[in-house]
Amino acid sequence: LKDEYGIWICPNGGEMKETIFRVGHIGALTKEDNSTLVNAFKDLQKRGLL
Repeated sequence: LKDEYGIWICPNGGEMKETIFRVGHIGALTKEDNSTLVNAFKDLQKRGLL
């Protein structure tokens, strides 16, 4: 995500570390920012990477 979309995600810790992750942000997010994130995940899913 970082190289292709400029999005950084971090793994979560604890019991659910293999199940969930965190998406952090600095500053105000726009609807377009959220759409970019969702579209990036859809792209990864289509490519079998998610």
